[in-house]
Amino acid sequence: MVGASTLFRVVLFCGLAGFSLVVAAHAQDAAAPRQIDPDRFAPMPRDAATIAAPHPKAPAKLTPPPAAAAIVEPPPAPIVMPNRERPQGACDRTARDWLTCLAATAQLSDSAVEDAVTRLIAGLDGRPRLNPVTREAVGNALRGAQDAWRSLRERECAYLTLIEIGLTGTLYEARLVCRIRRNLERVEALSAHYSEQP
Repeated sequence: MVGASTLFRVVLFCGLAGFSLVVAAHAQDAAAPRQIDPDRFAPMPRDAATIAAPHPKAPAKLTPPPAAAAIVEPPPAPIVMPNRERPQGACDRTARDWLTCLAATAQLSDSAVEDAVTRLIAGLDGRPRLNPVTREAVGNALRGAQDAWRSLRERECAYLTLIEIGLTGTLYEARLVCRIRRNLERVEALSAHYSEQP
């Protein structure tokens, strides 16, 4: 004789089996899943027949047309020492690399100031009127004056360009132009007032 619990298990198992058959039949009737951009991706196989079939390959990367490859950008402007006539050196405001060129020109003008001070200090040895103690004191005074001047230039070009008359372009551009202008003035002042001639 079959117990109630065994009968319950058989009925439950049959019910679950019937439900599984209904779900499987419904899954076969369901539409195939949607695939995004089938031209770029191979289909995902769902059964053995699809796995065995050859798969289409994704198209190769598109190459730009030859006309686009022929476009050549102009070479960057050469970095030359600025002067009174050309305070921005060889930089062109309409060029793509305008700010990069201007920053490199400002660095070149910084090094011109440092070179002028170095030459001036080195030239102290050739001045017969100065004894060694005086040469040392003058060299230290030149270095101290240069440090103070550099600090003043940085403050002026960092903050006072905000209120400068005729400010055009970005604040970064105005600061670079200020730095170049002050550097040119410093090189001229060092040459005019402390000539290397004894």
